[in-house]
Amino acid sequence: IREIAPQALTRLVGYVPQDAHLFDDTVLENVRCFRDEISDEAVIEALRSAHVLEEILAMPDGLQTQVGVAGGQLSGGQRQRVCIARALAPSPDLLILDEPTSALDLASEERIRQTLESLRGQMSLVVIAHRMSTLRVCDRVLVMKDGKVDAIGSRAQLEETSAYYSEAIRL
Repeated sequence: IREIAPQALTRLVGYVPQDAHLFDDTVLENVRCFRDEISDEAVIEALRSAHVLEEILAMPDGLQTQVGVAGGQLSGGQRQRVCIARALAPSPDLLILDEPTSALDLASEERIRQTLESLRGQMSLVVIAHRMSTLRVCDRVLVMKDGKVDAIGSRAQLEETSAYYSEAIRL
């Protein structure tokens, strides 16, 4: 990582935090996020990949919709998916998502799950989650217990070999 220029790193790695942080500007500018090299077409494709484009285009001002302070004009699921689009806009090789569904209703969670499923094979995904349903998209799961790695494997393997993971699934 020391050998990669910071500008290149921001293109190679996308990050979506647990709390969707938007600033008081348009949807377009929230996805572009001060990266002038990102075209309108790339923003549209990122919104499409994040399964929120149709909802944005249905708004009276479309991409020019003002999201309001902290994205208050959008639902929680829309805010999270706009943040996913922001991370996708530069076409990263690695996408890290920190609890992408933790504060969402079931419909929004399903849309994000669809987004993650559609990204499989296009880039590497690292999903940090407590909700077991969020992990359905993962090929391999790393289980942390008390701050230490408890187990690594497929979901099926872990259900058989990790008491901690099995208990989480049961709950």
